[in-house]
Amino acid sequence: MNSKVKKAIKITSISIGSLLLLLIITSLILMWFVFTPEKLTPIVRKQLKNYVTCETQLNEVELTLFSTFPKLSLRIEEVTLINPMKGSISDTLLQASSIDMSLNIRALLFDNKVLVNGITLNETTLNAYIDSTGKANYMVMKEQSSDTTSEPFDLISLEFIAFKNCHVSYMDDEGKLYVSAGRLNGKLKELEINDKHFKTKILLHSKDAFAQMGVDPYWQHKEMTLGLDFTYLFENGDFGISNLDLKHQDTQVKLDGVVKNDIPNDGYTMVLDYELETQSVAELITLIPPFFATYFEGLTLDGYGKMNGKVEGAFNDDSMPLITGDLQLDRFSAIYNDMKNVPITECSTNMNLYIDMNQEDKSLITLKSLKFKTLQSDFEANGIIDQIFGDIRFDGNLIAAIDLPTISKEFLSETGYDVKGKMKINTYAKTTLNEVMDVDLKKIRLKGDIELFQFSAVGEGDTVNFTTPEAKIHLELNKPAENKRRQFLIADIRTTDFKGNMGLDMNVQLTNSILHVTSSDFTDSLKSLEVKCNYSISSFIGHFNGNSANMRSLVGSMSMDEMQKIKQNIYKIDASAINIQAQMIDSLGMNRVTAESIALKFDVKENYGVDNALLRWVPTGNITIQNGNIDTYLVPETIQIPILSFTSQNDSYEITKSKIILGKSDFSLEGTLWNVEPYLKKEGVLKGDFSFKSNVTDINRLMDLTSADVGSEEVNTTPVPRAEGDPYLVPLNVDLVLKTQIDQALFNNSIIKNINGGVVVKDGKLILDDLKVELPGSKVIVTAIYRTPRKNHLFIGVDYHMLEVEIEQLLTIIPDLDTIMPMLKSFKGKGEFHFVAETYMFSNYDLKRSTIRGAAAIAGQDLVLMDGETFTEISKTLMFSKKTQNRVDSLAAEFTLYKNEIDVYPFSLKMDKYRAVISGKHNLDMSFIYHISLVESPILVKLGVDVSGTMDDLKIRPVVPRYAELYRPARQDAITNEQLNLKKMIREALMTKFE
Repeated sequence: MNSKVKKAIKITSISIGSLLLLLIITSLILMWFVFTPEKLTPIVRKQLKNYVTCETQLNEVELTLFSTFPKLSLRIEEVTLINPMKGSISDTLLQASSIDMSLNIRALLFDNKVLVNGITLNETTLNAYIDSTGKANYMVMKEQSSDTTSEPFDLISLEFIAFKNCHVSYMDDEGKLYVSAGRLNGKLKELEINDKHFKTKILLHSKDAFAQMGVDPYWQHKEMTLGLDFTYLFENGDFGISNLDLKHQDTQVKLDGVVKNDIPNDGYTMVLDYELETQSVAELITLIPPFFATYFEGLTLDGYGKMNGKVEGAFNDDSMPLITGDLQLDRFSAIYNDMKNVPITECSTNMNLYIDMNQEDKSLITLKSLKFKTLQSDFEANGIIDQIFGDIRFDGNLIAAIDLPTISKEFLSETGYDVKGKMKINTYAKTTLNEVMDVDLKKIRLKGDIELFQFSAVGEGDTVNFTTPEAKIHLELNKPAENKRRQFLIADIRTTDFKGNMGLDMNVQLTNSILHVTSSDFTDSLKSLEVKCNYSISSFIGHFNGNSANMRSLVGSMSMDEMQKIKQNIYKIDASAINIQAQMIDSLGMNRVTAESIALKFDVKENYGVDNALLRWVPTGNITIQNGNIDTYLVPETIQIPILSFTSQNDSYEITKSKIILGKSDFSLEGTLWNVEPYLKKEGVLKGDFSFKSNVTDINRLMDLTSADVGSEEVNTTPVPRAEGDPYLVPLNVDLVLKTQIDQALFNNSIIKNINGGVVVKDGKLILDDLKVELPGSKVIVTAIYRTPRKNHLFIGVDYHMLEVEIEQLLTIIPDLDTIMPMLKSFKGKGEFHFVAETYMFSNYDLKRSTIRGAAAIAGQDLVLMDGETFTEISKTLMFSKKTQNRVDSLAAEFTLYKNEIDVYPFSLKMDKYRAVISGKHNLDMSFIYHISLVESPILVKLGVDVSGTMDDLKIRPVVPRYAELYRPARQDAITNEQLNLKKMIREALMTKFE
């Protein structure tokens, strides 16, 4: 037992015994003398001086019967004991209006004994005090001899002590214990005092009770009614409490148990059953000690409460007893002064308490049920509350039906947000108070369902607006996983119709959408973010900064893996949709895309800090688009895409199937494009290998779309937007191979059919590799190289071989041939034309004649030589026969071109019975000189003629034939040489490595 408490009990016991002894002595004196007040009073006064050390005063002493009937009592009127002591609230120790001592009449009459049955203190004030040294003001009895054999009285039997309108004060500065009771009434009855124990039944009522230990008051001048059965064992200091019943207005405390003195540990051990019940929690709070009441500062609480349980264990400086019990609240209400608009009403709860202050981590509260209302919303909870002496933790279930307008008005009005609708919550939660206050999402464990009804959230000035008639959300935070890596967020979202916008620049509308979202901890900026989303959306409509998208049956998945160490994000997209409509706007114009369906599956790598969109977003996967249309400001025509399928992997893009309609063109493109990233970084060459199949191709239009902005020698100049009539400029840093199969092509107002062969674009060079085409009236095989150093300085090298060509059509196809070979316009019929040349051209494709170099050959049979003034004059000179048609049996001619000069090698021309050999040269200014020798004819005279001058000033004169009879012109192979040169040029272009 605590030494101070033990000492206080000892002193109190001695004091009470001393007072009782004083009363007994008074009674004995009465038995020896006459019982009149006149006789009794002086005797008592005299005897008191023999037993009491302090100053005493009394008025008179008398025996009473009628006023105390049926008891015979000895009454002492106006008793005062004065014992001044520094620190005491008064010099008066005891002041009583009267003291009645009830006598045992039977023992007095028949046994000659004076037995005091009880003592009644009437209107008595008792001021007991112990100073800090342990000295008490009520220790006023003189030391007595232990020999009482000479006393003619037997032992006293005390049955009760009664208080009538008394005031008792006990102040112990040594033990720091302060107790008082004002207007005290009641009694200690059924007293049993012997050498072993002290027992009594206590029934007391005080209008003004007070109790304090140390600086902490435990009962502050409140009314108290107390009843209990009390037992105290003198030998060991143990005491028992049973049927304790303490009341204050509507609050009642019941207690039963035993408190044992723990001398070795200077404390107590106890086993107590308790019950606390109040009809007013507000009243109960006024009773609790101030040091504990600080927990309720700023709170206004009321309602019914009941708590019962057990207090068991040791109580000393090192240990506190275990407290267990059940707490029930009903009709409970709470208001926090700083949040008076959020009152808790209609609260009821049932919980079990387990409070172990020796092992605080084992303390917990089992919340069986909690229900309350606030802001027109209902809340329920159950679960476990632990860590109650630290960061309080809750592990249980939460259910709520929330009226969002009321919540919004209270908490969101200052933010400018207005939320309407109803919300239902049914969730499991495991979290601490600090985690909630700090919104520490990475530690809060949640799993449950949220339902929204007629929901809308509107920001100030309509900056944010979300609406949905109904939504269901299954939410889980920090789900434990078998691999010990928690899943931070899992959400399943279902909504019939969702509309949302942020300002005027972004809005979205979803119909019948189902989303499954998982995410890693997005609150931790030091860790990589991983997000996954599976979705099924019947209809999607979205707008952002002028861009828009509209699609149906959108199904798929998307994920994002953030890899901070290498500054990349990886997005995984698997989606399909139908009836797609999209619109994109940039600073230059608008683009629109529609499609009947789309299916894609991509892993998209995002590179941090890269501005170029094609470098920032690098896809790996495949996509299929059906019946798509693209309207873009870059192309005036609508690009139709009946089908497009392509895959991408490792910077390689493979078109596996396509059908594209662009203006007058329709084509299928299949093949692979690779090395895109180095090309975009200007560190490498864009490479591709494709097959191009088409029913109709508008070559001019495709050239317009694919032309570069500058020539290969103009890369350091500022690009000028392409204008109508500009030549085709071959792109640089591109290495593309195109295998063509075109049924019909449109080129320069001509129709070309059945194009087959290779087209190569390589670093500013366009190469036609053995391209076979069909022109009107001819089949053609073309090999060519086209370079564009500058816009007004274009180079072409061509091997142009036409089979079965109509001579008239040839001049239409190649108008410049009229200049190079003016004689061709004099022929009609089919022939073979082979032309190999290289030259530079102006931007309008006019030849730079000073740069021409080449060779040509023409051959034909059964041609018709058209009549004309020149032919008539020549035929007269050579004495040709006159016929309706001048049919040429055969023609085979070769000529070379160099700058402005054309050399025509000797060739044979056979007409009927005539054969002539022709040779000569002419210039591109149309001045010429030709020689014609008639080597076979029906006449015997060998004739020759020179034709010179210009077409406007023609000189024809007979001369000696330059070529003898039977002369056969030799093959010159000039065209073969030019072919070899061209092929060498092409080979070198193809073999050239890019810088």
